[in-house]
Amino acid sequence: MELELFFSNSKWEILVELSKEAKSPLELSAIFKTSVANISQQLRLMEAAGVIGKTKTTNFEKGKPRTLYHVKEEILYVVRLGKNVASKQVLKRDPFTSYILTVLSAIPKKDQFFLSKFFCDNSDILTESSIGLFKNQDKSIELFIITEKLDEARKRISNYNLTNSNGTARIIVCWSHNTFETAQGLKNNDPHFVNLVKDSAVLLDEKGALEKFKESLKR
Repeated sequence: MELELFFSNSKWEILVELSKEAKSPLELSAIFKTSVANISQQLRLMEAAGVIGKTKTTNFEKGKPRTLYHVKEEILYVVRLGKNVASKQVLKRDPFTSYILTVLSAIPKKDQFFLSKFFCDNSDILTESSIGLFKNQDKSIELFIITEKLDEARKRISNYNLTNSNGTARIIVCWSHNTFETAQGLKNNDPHFVNLVKDSAVLLDEKGALEKFKESLKR
């Protein structure tokens, strides 16, 4: 089944909701003001195509199992249309591709080169790291890096200077910590760590460390 069938109209709206958090057919029917049967039919189609998955959880109030649907895995679906090019393809997902597409889709154009070049120059550290955009200012971009290669990160990327072909300069300032430091900082309610986690927009989070810490602040 063609994936593009799920990227428009009602099916896309359902996927947007499921990308936020897992939901039951009943919850989705209430959101979209339609019948549970209609929602369930669309969910079955998306599950058969491998776009979503489901888990059963116990509903303690009613004593009945409840099925929750979730986005199964990240899909990178790219459409190119221009002179001498017309293509639609699913890209193989890897840290580099995921990071670059996030930068291109969520970061102002004036800063895309600097963040892309920074990652390429330091991919040996960053590929397995969690990267969050903390602050974006005129002359500097501050990142929150969660990495187990902490000594190397602090040695190489704490203050990273880049200049583009137009002569525009940016400094990439990295606040680098490992998972233990971050966990302890949050446990102690240290404002430095609380602000880094709370205010950083996720650019790359292969192991889910940053999202896990963000969730811990909500409890």
